[in-house]
Amino acid sequence: MKHMHSPTVAGTAAPRRAVDLRALASLLAVLAAALGAGCDMGTPQGQIPGVTQAAPKLEEYDERGNYTPYYATADMITPRYLHEGLLGTNGLVYIFGGSDERGLASLDSVEIYDQSTYARDAIQPDSGAGLWVDTNYEGDPISMKSGSRILMTVNELSNNKLVMIGGSSNLLQATLYGKVEVFNPDTRDFQVLEQEMQNPRFRHSTVQLASGDLMIAGGQIESSITVVSEQQPGQGQGNVPNQQNVTVFPSTETVVIFSTKDLSFSSLLPYNSNTPVTLQTQRGRAGHTMTRIAGPDNRLNNSDDLWVLLGGFQTLSAASGQAPQSKEPGAIGRGEADGLTTIEIFDPQTNLFTLIASAKLGATRVHFPEAVNLGKYNDYTPDGIIGMGNAILITGGNDDAGDQPTTAVPDQLFIAYYTAGAGPAQGLRFFEVEEDAYFSYIQNNEYQANLAAIARCATNTVSLPRPYETLPRNDGDRETWVFSLAGVDFAGGAADYDSPGMRAGQVFDPFFSLRAAFSGLAPTDLQNERRSNSLNTLGIVGVWMVLDGSVTMNIEDFGTSAISRFAQSRGERRVYHKCIQLAGVDGIRNTFDDRILLGGGGQNYGLNGGEPTSPSAEIFLPPGVGSIE
Repeated sequence: MKHMHSPTVAGTAAPRRAVDLRALASLLAVLAAALGAGCDMGTPQGQIPGVTQAAPKLEEYDERGNYTPYYATADMITPRYLHEGLLGTNGLVYIFGGSDERGLASLDSVEIYDQSTYARDAIQPDSGAGLWVDTNYEGDPISMKSGSRILMTVNELSNNKLVMIGGSSNLLQATLYGKVEVFNPDTRDFQVLEQEMQNPRFRHSTVQLASGDLMIAGGQIESSITVVSEQQPGQGQGNVPNQQNVTVFPSTETVVIFSTKDLSFSSLLPYNSNTPVTLQTQRGRAGHTMTRIAGPDNRLNNSDDLWVLLGGFQTLSAASGQAPQSKEPGAIGRGEADGLTTIEIFDPQTNLFTLIASAKLGATRVHFPEAVNLGKYNDYTPDGIIGMGNAILITGGNDDAGDQPTTAVPDQLFIAYYTAGAGPAQGLRFFEVEEDAYFSYIQNNEYQANLAAIARCATNTVSLPRPYETLPRNDGDRETWVFSLAGVDFAGGAADYDSPGMRAGQVFDPFFSLRAAFSGLAPTDLQNERRSNSLNTLGIVGVWMVLDGSVTMNIEDFGTSAISRFAQSRGERRVYHKCIQLAGVDGIRNTFDDRILLGGGGQNYGLNGGEPTSPSAEIFLPPGVGSIE
């Protein structure tokens, strides 16, 4: 694969986590290299580049008082989309693989983003800092050893190493990757593990269990079948059938465990049997999502937590010969797959999946469906009711209907509760919060007074902590805001399929009632919401608000920013990008000044990305972050 890198790249280091002679020598060498290579030493708060990941302060408003959230940062070395990315414990962002050729080919390179510095020989970006690096400490390109990849998963382990599982080299018929690669941020190189996954897969989900092991669920696997077509004239033997070997990619119901201790794979087994556990969907599931919810104690991140699995699709079986013969989107539209609306629960206490009969999705969600736990930063509502760790917002995705996809406009909010008696999944039940007039699918009136709804796919959500405006600020007074930036919206129809990505961004506040605001009442009145719906014990009636464009609603405040000061400028069009949470000026993640990196992306959904977006990366400031001290 082609690599591009600048002389400055070799002089940028990731933070060292152990204080020893080797680490000290490496740090001194890195500092010397940075000085020699010309990296800017006037970084935020005067810190050494690569040692702290504090961001430069950015102005939230322009000279006219308009909220201006988007700031271009340095361009990626190789702009890309369909990649994987995450923020490491060390504060650096890692981008793996992806494509810049519509999924017909992929990249084997890794790029590292350091928001605390920039190359002195480059023009300072609008964001004030930001450096992309694609080389190791010796100046050699960082390359995956097994080859280029897309459609894989990447997870960080407790030792801060990054594990890349599954995927393929293109969206066509290229074979799948069974080899696992482990990336060491301290040395910036890969280790290829000896044991392979028994059934290599893509479009799967990978989550880390309390044991530290990774659970890989579903996805699509590779299968070779013989297809018999109409008979052809034989040579003296009459008509003979025409047989052809075909590679197909059916969905799978299999679930495997990757041991982070032994670096090996095994089947997921229940605690009282040696029969491998599978998903409950008959023909498996792919392109889905998973999120963690609180167990019966109503507190998130405890030992009784469960996992929710939803969205995605199941293909036709390999034996039928109708399973997809490529990995391209549109399998449902081609009659090769069915969209799923069922919800499954995984209980780590039994290692079993349970299909929930009492709740389902209102629409098919494929291509980055999102299940967001609204209790990520606080188990309590603003007035002290526990249970936020059981509240799940379902958003994003489309129905994958060939060249006429439709995005799922109505979002859904499920609240889990538990029966006193024993039962599957610890007696879990779901209650769906429904608001006929103004619930989360009303995403402001960006199109003036017609309240046109906006839905998104080909993007991911980011949850950030925001302060409660109704309570004195302390460590417990946090709520979860959900941001969805760029992506694409389909109202249905072939013309929409080829439309470029959106530039607008949105935010969901779970405690802001649009209905109350329209009625001239207090927008955040949980007691009123509970009275209007006795089953809604948390009082949640949230709303999506468009963050850019002209807003005409008469609402005095939303969060900490006046509506009149919402953005008049927008970001770039992006699809198949990654939105990644970053620390703000304080350099500490999960505080009120956090921001979002939009990394990579293409301009057109229908072309599987099309041309890469330029600039290839931007920083997004949440509303009100400028008032955080």
